[in-house]
This record gives sequence, C-alpha cells and structure tokens, in this order.
Amino acid sequence: SCQVDSMEVTYKNFKNVLDNVRSAIDSSFFIAIDAEFTGVENGKNFQAHLLDTVEERYHKIRRSGQSFLINQFGLSTFHWDKSEKCFKAQTFNFYIFPKPFRGLDVRFLCQASSLHFLAQNQFDFNKFIYEGIPYLTRKEEKRCRNFVPTPPDIIHLDPSDRQFFEDTLFKVDQWINQAEGPLRLPPCSGPLRNLIVSELSNKYDNLFIAIEGESDGKCCVVYKVTSEERKHKEEIQETRHKEALENAIGFRRVIEMLRDSAKPIIGYNLLLSLANSYNQFYEPLPESSDEFKVALLRVFPIVFDIKYIAQACTQQLDFTLTRLTELYNQLKTEEFQHPRIEHQEGYDRYRDKQYPHEG
Repeated sequence: SCQVDSMEVTYKNFKNVLDNVRSAIDSSFFIAIDAEFTGVENGKNFQAHLLDTVEERYHKIRRSGQSFLINQFGLSTFHWDKSEKCFKAQTFNFYIFPKPFRGLDVRFLCQASSLHFLAQNQFDFNKFIYEGIPYLTRKEEKRCRNFVPTPPDIIHLDPSDRQFFEDTLFKVDQWINQAEGPLRLPPCSGPLRNLIVSELSNKYDNLFIAIEGESDGKCCVVYKVTSEERKHKEEIQETRHKEALENAIGFRRVIEMLRDSAKPIIGYNLLLSLANSYNQFYEPLPESSDEFKVALLRVFPIVFDIKYIAQACTQQLDFTLTRLTELYNQLKTEEFQHPRIEHQEGYDRYRDKQYPHEG
C-alpha cells in the first residue's frame, strides 16, 4: 500500500494512491467532500436571488458548472473505531486540471475574486496546472475511444509545411532502399505528423510509423517491418493507447467509486459542488431541475448538507450564525455532544493545523 503523508494527490501519485482511495471509501461509515473553483458566478444576471424559483436557481447553478472548473477536490472518509470509540479520518486532497487529449481542449472561465481568494489561502496554482489530475466525462471517453486524427489536405498546407512534407517523402523513398535501421524524422506539428503517417501507410505495406517524443519534440519514427512485426507493433501501440485513455479518464474514477459505494455524502452548501462535479467529471448537466435531481441521485444517492440542516434547526438549536466557521465554533462547545474524531496514522496533515480553504 502507499502511505500518503501529506494527503495531496496529483497526477504524479494518483495511480499509486487510487487503491488506497478505493479502500478508504469502501470501508468508510460516511464521507465528507468539498471543492474549490476557478469561479462561481458568470455575470450579474447569474447571481442567486432570494426570489429565484427552483428552476431559475438551477439554471444559474448549471451555467456556473458549465463555465468554471473545480480545481481542487477534497475527500475525507470516516471510519468508526469500536475499541477507541472514535471516528478515524482519512483525507485526500486532489489537484485537478483538464489536460488536452485526442482533440479535446477544454476552455473555462476564471473569476478574479475567486482566484484572489484562493491565493490568499495559499492555493498552489503551479501544482494545479503542472500536476493536476486529468479527467474525462463518459461522453468524452466515448468520443476519445472513437477518435481518428484527420490529416489536413495537402492543398491547404502553407508553403513551408508543404516543403517539409515533400522533403520527408523524398527522404523516406531514399532510405527505404538503402538503410536498415529506423528512420527518425524531424519534429513537426500534430496535423503534419498525421498527414505523413497517412501518406506513408497508404504507400508502403512494409512500414510501421510510430510517434515518439514529448510535447513539441514529437516526431515520426519509421521502421521497416514484416507483416508479423507490423502486427506486433500495432498491438503494442493499441495497448499504449488504452493506457493513455485510462490515464486521461483520471479523476472520474474517484467519482465512480463514490457512486458505487452509495455511502452517505456530507458537506457544507453542497449543491454547487455536486452540480459541478457531475458536469465536469461525469456527464453534462440536464436542462431541467427535475431531470437534474433524478440524475444526481444516481451518482450521489445519500446527501446531507450541513448548511441546510443548520438553517432548518436554527430555532430548535439556537444557532445564531450558519456560516461554516461560526457554525463549527458553536458546535464544538460543551453545549453539544459530538463524537471524537482523529486522523489515522499517515494522514496527519490536518491533525495539528487547520486548512479551512483547501478542497
């Protein structure tokens, strides 16, 4: 198993931590979640108002979910320890970022006040962008499985790209009759690589063209192969494509774990977090609030919203304020009985210090 001393999960350790997350969710008594966003309100017309109808409020939330990103998702699982008569907590804090993948290139909005708020609370923007965990919705996964790059028409190439393309074909024609080892072609743009692969694959039966390298350094490498060797290389390539797709699905696997566990989800002012999570990681939000309620309950069947419960109990419990910090300070007084909660060994980041605005 993997020890997670800081509870911070990025794409670098996501695969190693995933089994721990699954085990923590499956063995938990209940789960608390929270999220941070790149923004919450898409213009004055989409601010919440007291006189909003249910449908109006939902459409504002839907617009927010379609516009902004969850950039950090916090998840704490709580496990009852009979011998010590307390809850043991395991906490994971996921940085999330939509990596470009197979033609998908996500566009999203940022709200200055939201980013300023995150910056004031020491949010690590570099970690968000450089190390954020990717994700695909179910619809995006299906699209990526069926994705076939379309090479550009040679007629539409600019003069320099056309010259590069013609020089490449000439170079391959010379190499195929003279050399034995693989031919590494100079790096070029993705569309140009697709055109070269298409042209060479159609022209020669005894070649296999692999794309190798990273980012801007990607290039075509041409191999002379027999039919058996070509089949073997294509199988290896297909395996790599499947692994890349699984990596791209990324954080959606955590949402599916929550769905499959059907454990109670607890949080504060959860509607926006749940709606954004559904839209960003699972499926596009439905058009109506009635459809949304049905769809959301399929993923998060049991939800307790602390803010809603506190507002409903203000008279019975004499709550003066229901903002999270004030509510927490009221509930931890001797007037209220509450269970003891400890962080499990290896999950002690929050044991001695509070991080109120981490996901």
